[in-house]
Amino acid sequence: MSKLTRVICMTRNTRVHLDGYGYAKLTRVQYIMQAKKRTQKGVEAAVTIVSEFMGVPINYYVETNYWGFQSMVDSLGGIKMDVPFGVTLTHPWY
Repeated sequence: MSKLTRVICMTRNTRVHLDGYGYAKLTRVQYIMQAKKRTQKGVEAAVTIVSEFMGVPINYYVETNYWGFQSMVDSLGGIKMDVPFGVTLTHPWY
């Protein structure tokens, strides 16, 4: 029996409302709540905000860095893009 899984990706700079603090970037929600109520409460607050914002329940989450995210996208077949002009990558990572 297969189970349908929905993957939600939301940028960390999405503007969301945090009760008692007003509007902030999603990334700030976790930091604020971690500073006030410890690490686990920060994660729970971020998950709750995303769930409410997207209108779907969230049962699991993944915390990763950019390279982990890239590996996940690559394992699903990548993202095909057509960029109609030349791009030069100048960031020190490259």
